[in-house]
Amino acid sequence: MKLVVISSPDSVFTEIQEVVKLLDNGLESFHLRKPKFTKIQIEEYLKDFPAKYHKQIVLHSHHKLAKKYKLKGIHLTRKHKKKKFKCWWNILTMRLSNRNAVVTSSFHSISSVLQNSTRHSYVFFSPVFDSISKEGYQGDFTDKNLTFALQRTKQNMIALGGVSSDNIEKAFDLGFTGVALLGAIWHYNRDSLEEFLRAKELCDRLGVPKKKVLPELS
Repeated sequence: MKLVVISSPDSVFTEIQEVVKLLDNGLESFHLRKPKFTKIQIEEYLKDFPAKYHKQIVLHSHHKLAKKYKLKGIHLTRKHKKKKFKCWWNILTMRLSNRNAVVTSSFHSISSVLQNSTRHSYVFFSPVFDSISKEGYQGDFTDKNLTFALQRTKQNMIALGGVSSDNIEKAFDLGFTGVALLGAIWHYNRDSLEEFLRAKELCDRLGVPKKKVLPELS
């Protein structure tokens, strides 16, 4: 299974140092999501980040910086997708500068996943489990509905929301091709590196889920 780590949405003093530890121990994709950060703040963050790891960062905002700093790729939010020409232009310029650039997105309903025709490198789907970082933010889907969607979409689906080493195996059984850690890294009463290593060991062992032929939802 693919394992992704997403930054805290807020400013965390030791975040870069913590993420570097994870990258040193095998993290392949780090999503930099700071919705309140200005372009200047994002650029300062990238300047403070070891340049050798820029190629493993997927950027959620101020996408022009992804090309400037030769990042791994960009993430398209709902706001980005509403501006269709700008969205298309960002993807085109990103892939012209890096033919292997990653382009990701997010979905929060089964209908939006099944109706979407744009192929992404992978997409986040949430909330799958009860949130670790947001009180009262609970998983919103039944196992049956999740399995139905996962078996019928061509997207590579990454489980997000309440994911930790405690439920990665369930995400695999449902059919997700990967998981994203957020609260488990920034809000758990566990050491972030230890939690990451537990999650990585599970993902490496589980491998890729196989598609099953399932009946239609009643």
